[in-house]
Amino acid sequence: MKTFTATDARNRFGEFLDSGMVEGVKVVRNNRILGYFVPEREYEALKRAASVGVRTPELPDMSLSPEQLETLALFSQGKIASTEAKVELGCDRRGLISLLSERGFLLPHVARSRAEEMARAALEAIGLPTEDQPRDRAARRTTSRG
Repeated sequence: MKTFTATDARNRFGEFLDSGMVEGVKVVRNNRILGYFVPEREYEALKRAASVGVRTPELPDMSLSPEQLETLALFSQGKIASTEAKVELGCDRRGLISLLSERGFLLPHVARSRAEEMARAALEAIGLPTEDQPRDRAARRTTSRG
């Protein structure tokens, strides 16, 4: 992302517009950020993410395409699986978590029932019993008293 001072943006407005249309431009005055001029597609992606209640980063990150930002937002909301997000973003699990963190997105919430279902499937896959041990002990205590 290019940086223009407010004076440079005024004096070289054509170059400012061209740069902003391609990759986005940061505008500064007295070493303070005044704002960003971003391509329409970036703006629309951020607007869509905000409209569905996604916590978006304060500053747009130009290293990800709008489609990738949308994928990150959908994963953060739990609307797409991590495997799909990893494929679309071209990263592994650690990279996905890092992208979420760096851009201010929250980790997706998994409903308790879904988490229990996933845990049972994982236990079955490695050949361990799928009984919930603490509940079984409580059930045995209840039945042995009666």
